[in-house]
Amino acid sequence: MAGKTYSRDSGLELDVMNGSDHPIAFIEIEIKRSEALSNPG
Repeated sequence: MAGKTYSRDSGLELDVMNGSDHPIAFIEIEIKRSEALSNPG
């Protein structure tokens, strides 16, 4: 999925592996719905 966006259900863990010969960076962004921000927990 290189270079493509995707979404998954919340609460799942990631296991990112680098299959190349050079370092890579992985950035995870979590977008919360406004009702989740006003009712934490």
